[in-house]
Amino acid sequence: MDKITPLKKKLLNKMNLFSFNDVLKYFPKRYDDTNLDLYLSVYHDKQNITIEAEVVDLPTSFRIRANLVKIDFKIRHNDEILNVVCFNRKYLTSSLKINQKVLIQGKYNHRKREITLTNILFDTLKKDKLIPIYNTTEGLSSNEFSKIVKMSFEVAEKYQILSEIIPSSLSSKYKLISRFDAYYYRHFPRNEHDINQVNRYFKYEELLIYALTLLYNKKIVKENGKGQGKNIDLSKVNAFTLSIPYNLTKDQKNVIEEIIYDMNSNSNMYRLLQGDVGTGKTIVSTTSLVAVCASSYQGALMAPTDILARQHYKTITSLLEKFPYRVALLVSGLSSKEKKEVKEKIKNHEVDIIVGTHALIQDDVEFNNLGLVVIDEQHRFGVVQRNKLRKKGTNVDFLLMSATPIPRTMALSIFGDMDISTLREFPNGMRKIATRLEHNKDFISVLEEIDYMLEKGSKMYVVCPLIDNDSSSVEKIYQLLEDHYQNRFKVLFLHGKMSSLEKEDIISRFNREKEVKVLVSTTVIEVGIDVKEADIMLILGAERFGLAQIHQLRGRIGRAGNSGLCVLFTEMEEEKERLQFMCECNDGFEISSYDLKRRGPGDIVGSKQSGMVELEHASLIDDYRILEVAREDAKMIIKDFENPNYQKIVKYMLDSYNSSSVSID
Repeated sequence: MDKITPLKKKLLNKMNLFSFNDVLKYFPKRYDDTNLDLYLSVYHDKQNITIEAEVVDLPTSFRIRANLVKIDFKIRHNDEILNVVCFNRKYLTSSLKINQKVLIQGKYNHRKREITLTNILFDTLKKDKLIPIYNTTEGLSSNEFSKIVKMSFEVAEKYQILSEIIPSSLSSKYKLISRFDAYYYRHFPRNEHDINQVNRYFKYEELLIYALTLLYNKKIVKENGKGQGKNIDLSKVNAFTLSIPYNLTKDQKNVIEEIIYDMNSNSNMYRLLQGDVGTGKTIVSTTSLVAVCASSYQGALMAPTDILARQHYKTITSLLEKFPYRVALLVSGLSSKEKKEVKEKIKNHEVDIIVGTHALIQDDVEFNNLGLVVIDEQHRFGVVQRNKLRKKGTNVDFLLMSATPIPRTMALSIFGDMDISTLREFPNGMRKIATRLEHNKDFISVLEEIDYMLEKGSKMYVVCPLIDNDSSSVEKIYQLLEDHYQNRFKVLFLHGKMSSLEKEDIISRFNREKEVKVLVSTTVIEVGIDVKEADIMLILGAERFGLAQIHQLRGRIGRAGNSGLCVLFTEMEEEKERLQFMCECNDGFEISSYDLKRRGPGDIVGSKQSGMVELEHASLIDDYRILEVAREDAKMIIKDFENPNYQKIVKYMLDSYNSSSVSID
C-alpha cells in the first residue's frame, strides 16, 4: 500500500480529514457519467463533459506571464480530433504519451472543437463508468483524492473499520447490502442500482442510530431518578393556582397534573411542553416551580437571552408576591458583586427559584438541592448545555418549553427521548390579530393609514431583518420613522448588538413611557417581551423569515385582548403565496406543518443547536416511513439492551458515531 506524503496529509487536514475514517465518510459531491460520451453531438456548447479519448500528439507549453503557463495537446475521440487546453499543469508534458488512453473532464467549446481541462485520469478503467467528483482543496485533485479513498478501503479491510453494526436479523429482514459495500459503492458506484442500494442502507442506518440515541437518552434519564419521588404538597400547589387572576384552561390543568405525576414518580421527568403563543406556558412552568419548592427543593428556569430571563423574573416575582418563595435573577448583565451575592444565596438555599441565562451552568454556580430545571426556548440550547444544568443536582426533573408548536409526528421524531405535553387552548380566547401582505413601496402609505391607532393609545413594533447596511435595516428604518413622525411620536430602536442593560432600558421605556409609540427592532423581540399596549406590528423583508418565526413575532401584539394588526412587507413575487398563507392562518400548529413541508425542520425547531442529530443521508420529512420502522426496531433493541446480537450497534451509538479510527500517516 502506498504512503500518503506529508504534503497530501497537510492538504487532507486542511479539509478537516485526519483519519482514514474521515476520508471514507467524505463522499463525492457528484458522479460524472461516462456512459453518455459516445458522440460529441449530444453535448451543448460550454457544457461540462467527460469523455474517454486517445492522445494523438505530445503537449506543448507556452509561458503567458509569470506564474501562468498554458499547455495544450490533441486527442482523438470517436475519430474526431479535439484540442485540450489547460494551465499550470507542466507535469503533463512528461506524463502524456502518444496513443495513451485518458479520461478528459472539462468545458467543451463547440466552435473551436476544444476542451478546457478541469481533470484528467490516466489509464482509465473501463468498468468505472461513474466517476466520483470530490470537493477538494487547491493542490489536491479529485483524481488524487480518489486514489486516497481507495487506499483508505485497504486500511478499512485490514483493521475492520467498516465491520457490520446493524444486527444481522434486521439487515436480512430489509435485504440491506453490507456496510463495507455501502461505503465502497457510495464512492465508486457501478450503476444506478448501486446508488439506490447505498441510499437504502445509509438512510436506515442513520435513522436507526438516531432513534436509538433518543430512546437511550430517555432510558438513562429515567433510570438515574429511580426511587426518588418528590412528594409534592398538592395543597400548596392549589393555593397558588387559586391566586391566579383567571381560570386555568383544561389543557393547563391536565399538563400540571402530568408534571406533578412525573415529579412524584420513581423516575426523573424529562418532558417537553409545547404550545402556541398565548396558551399559558409560563403559568404552567411557574406552577411546576412552586410545586418543587414547596417540597424543599430549589427550582431553576434557564432562558437563552437576558431580555427573556428578566421578563420571566419579573412575571414570576409578580405571581409570587403573596407567597414565601424567594426568587433570584442570575444573568451576565449583573455586576460582579451582584453575581457573587446571588451565587452565595443559591449555595446556601437562601433563594428557592433562580431565573437566569447560560450563567446558571457556570462551574461556580452551586445549588443546594436542585429539584427542577425549566428551560425556555429549549431549541436554542444544545444537549450538552442541558446536561450541565441537570448535573448540578442528584434528582433533577426537566421541563423543556417550546413556543414553536410542532406537529405531533414531527415532535416524536425530533424529541423522541421526551414525554410531550401540548397546550392548545387560550386562557383569554384566541387573539384577534388581522394579518395582511403589502409591497415594500407602500410602507409610507401604511404608516399614514395606522396613525389614528397610535393616536388612540396603541404602540407599534417595526421588525427589520438586519441591523445596518440595507434599505430595510434597523438604522435606516429608524431614521425614516424619526423623519416621518417628527415631534408627534417618539421612536426607539433595539438590536442584538446592544448590551443587556441597554436592551432592558429600551424595552422598559417602550413599555412605560406613553409618548414612546414605536420600537424599531431586529427579531430580538421574538420572545419574552410583554407590552400590553402594543397592537401593531410591521415586518419588513418578511420573505427572509420562516412562517413559524413570523408567528412568534406576531405573538408580541394584542396581548391585552385588543384587536391587533400585523402587516408583512415584501417585493418578492415568488414568496407571496407562502406569506399569504400566514395572512389566512392564526393556528401555530397549522403554520408549522405548512412551513415544515416547504422549508424543512430547521425553520421549525431551530438551528444546529436544536439538540437534533445532523442528518446527512436521511430526511425526517421525506423518509418518515423509514424513521417509523427504525424507531420500532430501536425500541426492540432498547428493550433487550444486553442482547449480544445488539452490542455492536449499541457500542457504535455510545461512541457517538466515532468508531475506532486509524490516523493518516
